[in-house]
Amino acid sequence: MKIQLNIDELVLQGFSRNDAADLDKLIREELTSLIKKEGLPTSLRTGEKRSPQLAGKSFDISRNSNDSKSLGTHIAKSIYRILSTGD
Repeated sequence: MKIQLNIDELVLQGFSRNDAADLDKLIREELTSLIKKEGLPTSLRTGEKRSPQLAGKSFDISRNSNDSKSLGTHIAKSIYRILSTGD
């Protein structure tokens, strides 16, 4: 089974373009890891080709902003949680 996850826009205020590109890669890697480990989030199990929209969702990242790796992990886990629970 092949799954394609497209994130049209992820707004990261206060980061340079280089940092944002690094975070993009880290987020994608962590999301892939989470899906392999935890399975598809609930909202993606419907079998529909169109995925749910996360427009307007936000989360606090200030507590994990020490390094890019932990920040990317935190963002990916937040996205996974939103896809799983809608919160």
